[in-house]
Amino acid sequence: MSSDAAPGARLRGKRLYWVRSGSVLPAPDQSASTPLGETPKRFVEPVRLSAEQRARLLAPLAGHGIGDAPSRELFVAAMEYDLAGCRALQAAPDRPPAATQPPSPASGEPSLRELGVLAETLARHLAGLDESAANQLQRQLAATDRFARGYDSHSLRALRGELERLGQAAGAVRPADPPRLPEAARWFVRRAAEAFRDCFEWEPGAAPGEPFLVALAAVVEVGELAIPLDPAGIQDALG
Repeated sequence: MSSDAAPGARLRGKRLYWVRSGSVLPAPDQSASTPLGETPKRFVEPVRLSAEQRARLLAPLAGHGIGDAPSRELFVAAMEYDLAGCRALQAAPDRPPAATQPPSPASGEPSLRELGVLAETLARHLAGLDESAANQLQRQLAATDRFARGYDSHSLRALRGELERLGQAAGAVRPADPPRLPEAARWFVRRAAEAFRDCFEWEPGAAPGEPFLVALAAVVEVGELAIPLDPAGIQDALG
């Protein structure tokens, strides 16, 4: 986001309307209609974060290079409104809040789909070995076999077949349905995503290490909200 006055004014004006038009968490038993002549109350008094809370919220944003100082302040102001509308999400005194650190980026372990691709690739490489390379591999396998088994071209062919079977099996596994957050938590995640998009002009995502997940984790920690930060659940809430 640019620090120029014009974009800041545009976002600030947009945000003022946004926080006044839907900042209160809808009650589950709220009637769909409003009595004639009555206007639904949508404005909510924002939570006033302390200087220490603001610092805890701003620090990870700045540390991950999310926005500039004015846009980060704007995001904090937006979250003060939305935190006021979600008292039900605050962790009970006898229950610790949800984990507040976003999952770290993948540590290198392949997914089942990636494992299947790797297995099929290895099988193709085995099939493509010339006779000299195949003989060297067979000798090395025999020399390191704990049961002193011999290896020949039939052994490599069997190994290739098992790799192909592994690749097909891994590719056939369907991912489990993502965990679904409670509706109140989904509402808050979507509100935070709108604020993130408006303030930083950055599309929110839920993959490990994504800037939005970093920002959401900071808000959850400061607000002591019982919102699990599982990337699959957050992505499901984002739609």
